[in-house]
Amino acid sequence: MVGVRPDGSTYKYYNWTNVPGDTKGLFNLAQKALGVDYKADVVRMNGFSYQPDEVPIMYFTGFEKISFTPEEREKIRRFVLQGGFVFGDPCCGTGPFEKSFREEMRTIFPDRPWHVFPAEHPLYSCFTPVEAVSYFDDGKEKQTQAVFEGLNVGCRAAVIFSPYDLSCGWGGEIYPEGRHVAIHDARMMGLNILTYCLAYYRLGRDMSISRVYREDTAVPGEIVIGQVMHNGDWDTAPNGIQNLMRFVSQNTTGNVVYRRKAVNLAEDDLTNLPFLYLTGHLDFHFSEVERSKLKEYLQRGGFLLICDCCNRKAFEQAVQRELKAIFPDKKLTLIPNNHPVYQNPYRFGADISADTEKSFRETLPLYGIDNDGFECVIYSPRPIGCAWDKSQRPYIDVPEPELAFALGANILTYAMTH
Repeated sequence: MVGVRPDGSTYKYYNWTNVPGDTKGLFNLAQKALGVDYKADVVRMNGFSYQPDEVPIMYFTGFEKISFTPEEREKIRRFVLQGGFVFGDPCCGTGPFEKSFREEMRTIFPDRPWHVFPAEHPLYSCFTPVEAVSYFDDGKEKQTQAVFEGLNVGCRAAVIFSPYDLSCGWGGEIYPEGRHVAIHDARMMGLNILTYCLAYYRLGRDMSISRVYREDTAVPGEIVIGQVMHNGDWDTAPNGIQNLMRFVSQNTTGNVVYRRKAVNLAEDDLTNLPFLYLTGHLDFHFSEVERSKLKEYLQRGGFLLICDCCNRKAFEQAVQRELKAIFPDKKLTLIPNNHPVYQNPYRFGADISADTEKSFRETLPLYGIDNDGFECVIYSPRPIGCAWDKSQRPYIDVPEPELAFALGANILTYAMTH
């Protein structure tokens, strides 16, 4: 097809490369701003290696409907789960590509909720803060909040999508039709994407290796830890709880065997589960059945540990809302320094000092809900689960692994002995 630029000159383009200078313009800027040389390769779906260590980012753009074969979907899924990134950009902000890209990603990742990344996400600030941006809607300049959509794999935004066209801005061109982010803002958003992918590439590769500690095989006398499934991203640090179980088995007495099990609150029998673990980044909702079963489980002596992964506000608000619905007459209260959870098997403040200037209560605060003298719910607003994962989280304040493992061992011991 032949396109006409605003200055009257013409150029050839295809649906998958409507703005021939988009990646070149962005990568030239990245070389100056980041000191990193990026290169764009044009590949066909049947000629792509799908190896993140060779090509870490797959970039899809266009204005027409996009569709993949079942085989291509499986390859894209494997590419992302192995640490790769997918970025989608609707050229000219057109509906057919925008709608079909979302549908394809939901089909490829039916187990991953599609969502708008919140304002505190590193995608909006990892190179430079980008909040309000200028964009053109059929030639009229307007203002809007910067928006990225997509889905997570673990703690990583693995599929990233801009509902406003960025590619024209990268190429230094704005057309009278369609919806485009202004050139400067589009380029800053593009640099944030590249910076984020570069920073989180190692985490993606690390998390592609699942460190299973007695996940499936049941043995006599084992203790099963149930990880609660919900309609948010419930399995954000897949190796974290596994590593904690290994740490406790290797560093405490008793020679206990632990096993992790994904738990559906509405359908599974909770009777023989002494310990439930809940984590995530996103908003989530329990059904009335889930709330009722969880309340009964906790009132009869069960225990729930909640960890706010990566300090996400949406998850914290969901936790507060759901606990209020389950226990309308109770609330999370700060657990005091002399509580048993800080004393055994590791004595925080004595054997372990979290910080010479701050008390461990300030550094690793825990909140609880009391049930007849037993904290049946313990909530950590700090991402101790990420520290158990032992993989770096760029732009996130993660506790030192030594402290997080010790605190996790104490929480597990408290739940098992009270």
